[in-house]
Amino acid sequence: MEQHIAAAQAVRRMLSRENNPPNQEAIDAGLIPALIRYLPSQNDTLAFETCWALTNIASGTSEQTRAVVDAGAIPLFVELLASPSVNVFEQAIWALGNIAGDSAELRDIVLAADALTFFISTLTQKTSASLPGVMPLGSSATSLVASPALTFTLCPQWALSSLSDGPNDRIAAVCEAGVIPRLIQLLSLNAPRVLTPALRCLGNIVTGDDTMTQVVVDAGFVPHLVKLVDHPKRSIQKEACWSLSNITAGTVNQIEVVVRSGALPLLVRQAIDGLFEVAKEACWALANLCEGGTAAQIQVALEANMLLAFDRMLQGQDTRIIVVAMQGIMASARKLDGAFYGFLDASLTLSLLEALQEHENPEVYRAAIAALELLDQNQGSDQED
Repeated sequence: MEQHIAAAQAVRRMLSRENNPPNQEAIDAGLIPALIRYLPSQNDTLAFETCWALTNIASGTSEQTRAVVDAGAIPLFVELLASPSVNVFEQAIWALGNIAGDSAELRDIVLAADALTFFISTLTQKTSASLPGVMPLGSSATSLVASPALTFTLCPQWALSSLSDGPNDRIAAVCEAGVIPRLIQLLSLNAPRVLTPALRCLGNIVTGDDTMTQVVVDAGFVPHLVKLVDHPKRSIQKEACWSLSNITAGTVNQIEVVVRSGALPLLVRQAIDGLFEVAKEACWALANLCEGGTAAQIQVALEANMLLAFDRMLQGQDTRIIVVAMQGIMASARKLDGAFYGFLDASLTLSLLEALQEHENPEVYRAAIAALELLDQNQGSDQED
């Protein structure tokens, strides 16, 4: 046994080089079948070392990842999720995460092997100090622990975020597994390495249909997002604004939750003063509200200086967000009629739209012309009334 462990460690160290690890050489030498032979070992050290070595190979090129998969590693990695060893469990998660992140096809294979069920069950069942065998997913799996160890929660969260980034059937699997309350709890932790994957996973869920979005909204996602819009870490600000933009693309009731949360002034401020990558997501959130919200909801956004946020986008170089801002302006004008023009007079919107009629991008200048025609038509109708 000691000889096997020493050999596995030697291979793992060789494959852990930062520069040009010899992944292909290991494959050509036939090491993958040899490593897989010892993956189910009852010796935790041997299982850990062989799993780590295979993880390194699976993190290489797509062809190298495929070589690990074709050798039958996925079912064995899934079995290791039931290991009482924290090290073995986490290494198996990293291996599955590398494979699932390579392509949609491999992600489907990982899902078909029940990996999602295993690590969601583990995430919802374990305490901070122990990692007993994986329990079947059922109603008891929704009884979530209050404070799991950060090293324990990190890997399953990233795997969840990867696997929830896809079609609605994958998102539904996460929703139905009972893990959402746990992810919501993790948003309160002052640890970006835990917060970021939890936020990404929940953000992926609200890209799904209205029913999926409602599950997350009902779990209390929006109040956390309001706090995270002003998080010191810019990437988290961006993720929070992106998540809010997907919620404001939902139903009127979902938009109302955002309005009542006090998020609109924060979104407007980010759209006006934030870094452009954050400001752009905030603008999307506001524009989606205009498209799907009621006149009363749009009024709240306008009172928070939404047009100044759109004005910043109209002066930028990103043609897509320029058009999005104009769509928000037109939706507001249509729904508020005469009440819109008091806000318009206090902004630069009209002059910016006029200038954009000369924009080199056809989509931009056509949208500018359409917006000006709509504003002129609506204003004329109000004056006649």
